[in-house]
Amino acid sequence: MMKYPQKAEKLPNLARDIKKLGYSTAYYYGGDVNFANMRSYFKMGKFDRIVSDEDFDSDNYNSKWGVHDHIMFERFFKDLLKEKNPFFNMMFTLSSHEPFDVPMETVFKGDTDGIKYMNSVYYTDKCLGEFIEKCRKSEIWDNTLFILVADHGVRLPDNDLVSDPKCFKIPMVWLGGALKDNSEVISSYMSQTDIVRTLLCQLDADNQDYIFSKNIFAEKVNSFSFYTYNDGVGFLNDTLKTVYDNTSKRYLHKEGADNMYGRAYLQMLYNDFKDR
Repeated sequence: MMKYPQKAEKLPNLARDIKKLGYSTAYYYGGDVNFANMRSYFKMGKFDRIVSDEDFDSDNYNSKWGVHDHIMFERFFKDLLKEKNPFFNMMFTLSSHEPFDVPMETVFKGDTDGIKYMNSVYYTDKCLGEFIEKCRKSEIWDNTLFILVADHGVRLPDNDLVSDPKCFKIPMVWLGGALKDNSEVISSYMSQTDIVRTLLCQLDADNQDYIFSKNIFAEKVNSFSFYTYNDGVGFLNDTLKTVYDNTSKRYLHKEGADNMYGRAYLQMLYNDFKDR
């Protein structure tokens, strides 16, 4: 959708809606912000500020994607200290992406892609941990919510099949002094799209335009998760786990009584794309 500006501009946008509530907005990415048409999409979102590789010296770049994560986290933290409340800032890390080129002494020994991946994740996790600790000790912690989430899963380090549901299981962590309760664990199925409605509901903001999102903190929530891979679809809920491969026209994985939810959801997505 991001590659079709005439369609993407018709989508509801979290940054735009957050701005209506009086928040300033900023997006940080250490790579080329034109990649996958991101700049156009963020411009449509009316972000007040976009920080990218153009704002850093090339000496801080890795071999492929852009600025090393520890450099980005340093900049992100310094800028957060200068922000006026309320603010909504996003940062997208990149060092744990292949080719896994990180400025760190090797922790896991070996030269396989799986080992390189684990080292890169170790590095990014270390950068994140140091950033969080600095935030804890700063004046912004008590009134800030931090949401940590991956943009996608990965087949490494075990080289799982790209269709395997295990590859799509990613973490999401909410933390920060703004939380009244930091002990709750949500075990229902959800996706990144659900962050939008969940967050807007906490702010008592209108969220009805986000038809592919759900509030994961609601008393009654439809627990499910949907994913796609190259010409295939996965659908999981509390009683069903299916992976359907469209190339071979067969199920690669099937648990529970399937009602073709995955293919139906995919069709709904395509219809929405076509109609925008």
